[in-house]
Parts: sequence; structure tokens; C-alpha cells
Amino acid sequence: MARYKTFEFRSRGVRLNARKWWPDKGYPRSVVVCVHSWGDHSGRFTELAEQLTLHGYAVYAFDFEGHGESEGDRARIHDFDDMVADLTIFVGVVHNELRSVPLFLCAYAIGGMVAVDYLTTRHDVDGAIFAACALAEGKAVPPLKRLFAWVVGGLLPWLPVARITFGHQMSRDPVQVRAWEEDPLIWHGKMTAGAAKQMMVGLQKISKKLELVDLPLLVLHGSADPLVDPVSGMALEKRSPSIDKRLINYDGAYHDLFHDSHREQVFADVRAWLDGHAAKGW
Repeated sequence: MARYKTFEFRSRGVRLNARKWWPDKGYPRSVVVCVHSWGDHSGRFTELAEQLTLHGYAVYAFDFEGHGESEGDRARIHDFDDMVADLTIFVGVVHNELRSVPLFLCAYAIGGMVAVDYLTTRHDVDGAIFAACALAEGKAVPPLKRLFAWVVGGLLPWLPVARITFGHQMSRDPVQVRAWEEDPLIWHGKMTAGAAKQMMVGLQKISKKLELVDLPLLVLHGSADPLVDPVSGMALEKRSPSIDKRLINYDGAYHDLFHDSHREQVFADVRAWLDGHAAKGW
């Protein structure tokens, strides 16, 4: 059983909640820092973390401002750059605890945009995993909708505009769908206009930087993901100059790869990739 602990840290004066899982015995061989999506929280990485700790990895994750058990307006994104700043502080916290082992990022969905921006300015990560991430514009967003989000997001950032995620889009496993729908730390309400605008800001920003992401990469996507166009998710693998990159496209899989019915295979693929790269970081 993993050694599990919650803790807090501060970034930009905001109290942020975090979790860490260590192997039951011994010192971690490497550490994986997980980055969650909009409306989500760090506890959703528990099953992945428990699988990885069985093989000697430590896993760390935190709740963005306004998410999970962190301070802030629920599910609001005031500034995309704040999310990048918070990840920067958190990686520093992890490095201070585990200075001597390789560190990998594991980003999910919107967390992938934050991770890409981080990786283009920092060089303290040994590799990165991207799961169901929107990293380039996929299917075209109608110009009127784009303009609406941009204008209203600037004038009325607090305005709820639409609910964009539903349990049945996340997983083919009915047990996992029910768990998602009943999780009180997940935001089940509408996205605000401000959050929608900041996601657009983030996507526009990082879509111009994919050629700067040059480190070992594992890109995971589901072919039946109803939330993120697989073309968008695969853009990083195509445009990164890294000579060490792998793309896995899971046939029929939905959005939340770590909670879909095929998740055991996903865990195995993640672990195998880490096993092949942890040694390179020693």
C-alpha cells in the first residue's frame, strides 16, 4: 500500500491543496507530477498513483486555484498564466523533497496546455506524458462562438455560459461514470465566460510553442474521445522535435483514459514508458 499524505503550499498568496503517494518501502526511483484538468482535482489520480507506487515511483499532484480543496472561486480561471505559475511553484516543492531522482510530468486534458507552457521555459523535467490533451485547434470553432467567448469573457468573466462535461463523455465504465457524477470535488456546473476565454488564450499561446517541446514524450489519446479531437491531441507528437516520442491511440476509448474501461492497459503503458526512461535519468 502506498504511503499517502495531503499537504498545502502557497502560490501567489493562494493556499493550494496537494497530495503525494510514495512507495510502501524504500526511496522512490523517480517522481511523477500529475496535472489535472479544468473542473477536476488531484484526487482523481489516485488509482494511477497506487499503480505506479507498486513499482517504485512517487506521485505528486495538486489542485489548481478554485479546484478541489484549494482556495479560490470554484472552477474559475482568472488568468491562464496563473496556472503555469502554480505548476512552477509546485514542481519546485517536489524538487526540494526529491532532489536526486528523475522527474516526469503527467498532464491530463486542459492540464496539458499548462504543462506545455511550463516545458517551453523550464528544463528541470526528464520527460512528459500527455493524456487526452487539447494542444492545438482541432475541429474548427465557429467564428461567432469564438467571438462571443472572447468578448463576454472579458466583460463578464463570472457569467456561467455552458456546461461542457458530462459523466457519459468521460468513460465507458458505468461505475466510473457514477463515481465522476457523485464526486463532490468535481465541478458539475457551467463553465464561466472568463474560464472559456482563458482556455482560448492558453490554447492560442501553446499551439505556437509545440516545436519548442524537446524531451522524451508519451502522448495518449482515445479514438472515440467526445471532448477533445484526437487530431488536436496528436499535434504535439507530430510537431515536437524530440527524437524520443511515442503516440498511443486507444481504439474506442473515451476522454478520461485513467478511468475508462481499458485503464489497466493505460497504466501498463505508462509504467512501461517510465521504466524505460527512469533509468536514463539516473
